[in-house]
Amino acid sequence: MSRTIRGLVALAVVALVATGCQRAADRSGADGSATAPATPSAAAHGAPSAAATEATGPVTYRYSEVPDVNPDLLSLDVYTPAGAAPAQGRAALVWVHGGAWQTGDKANDTLTTKAAWAAADDRVLVSVNYRLATDGPVWPEPAQDVAAALDWVLAHADQLGVDPTRIALLGHSAGAHLAAEVMADPTYLAAHSRQRTDIGCLVTLDAASYDLTDHDPTIARMVAKTFGDDPATLAQASPTLRLQAVGGPVPSTLVVTRGAADRVAGATRYAEAVTAAGPDPAQLVDAAGASHQDLNELLGAPGDQVVTPSVEAFLAGCLG
Repeated sequence: MSRTIRGLVALAVVALVATGCQRAADRSGADGSATAPATPSAAAHGAPSAAATEATGPVTYRYSEVPDVNPDLLSLDVYTPAGAAPAQGRAALVWVHGGAWQTGDKANDTLTTKAAWAAADDRVLVSVNYRLATDGPVWPEPAQDVAAALDWVLAHADQLGVDPTRIALLGHSAGAHLAAEVMADPTYLAAHSRQRTDIGCLVTLDAASYDLTDHDPTIARMVAKTFGDDPATLAQASPTLRLQAVGGPVPSTLVVTRGAADRVAGATRYAEAVTAAGPDPAQLVDAAGASHQDLNELLGAPGDQVVTPSVEAFLAGCLG
């Protein structure tokens, strides 16, 4: 482990320990026009509260349209703090769910907590669906979908009351892998005439893998089902290897890991690749003792001291 990363680990672990730091299933087209927009609250006509702790929504939008693909898989949910957005817009957190690349949904049971957490800091939460490997390999469609969702949020920032210069991408497990991959390989966003640094921050929570060529036996079946077994495909879908191959610049990045030594080592190698790509050194946190699901379920939970303080401190520095 490099001296830079060791120092970041120590600082991050100190921060982790010490920092106290109506579902409206409205469907819209990819142009951003909602068929049945949510009714704004009366507070939306006044100044935002000093402590905006309530999130309105979600309102569902389709960010892409692909023939013969379930529209729900190409949609996202937007949760907005109550009250009027500031003139410059709000920061936004774009969330990518986990589920072994095969299951999961943008509306899972942790989203209410995450939306309230985002609203408490007057941030918009956007939760993204993507195509799943339910019937066999689908790569690279899931990463392409995440990139398309990011492009849609950037293109509709004014409509959403979002400041396009203050967008963070966050993911857990398979979602963390997808988020890392889209920020590692510039081709995904380049397909939309965008670049990786159009996104301000990246937070990965215990990614399922950063290097699929490691052949981790604990995820071998899910990897084979999603990506197949072609070595070139596995390398192309590995964020660490893509960063080492193409370099940066990449967004400011927080890597939260946990578990066995080889899992932490894989996250460390990815953090080192981020640091080498630049311009900012990666921040690495080992949430020792936490379970894989803890990092998803506890993020944003009131009173959490396992993962939320480190993520909040990072976002405060990255998003302002």
